Amino acid sequence: METKQSELKHCSIINFNNYKNEFMPMKYVSEFMHIYEDIKVKISGNYNLDDQLYCKYIKKFFQYYNEIKEVETKNIF
Repeated sequence: METKQSELKHCSIINFNNYKNEFMPMKYVSEFMHIYEDIKVKISGNYNLDDQLYCKYIKKFFQYYNEIKEVETKNIF
């Protein structure tokens, strides 16, 4: 019986830990997209402490989005 040689020999492996700071905003935005509808339903409109917390949370994720957008714009030009 013959065994195949590893096909990974021809595949380069990239250590993405070196790019952690670049991936984290994208990760956060992706997670936010999954929970946004739940947050939107929980905001009462009375602007109580919970609403303020949710709004702060939403603003933070828009900051991440803008960081990603800025990086993408720099990479295009």
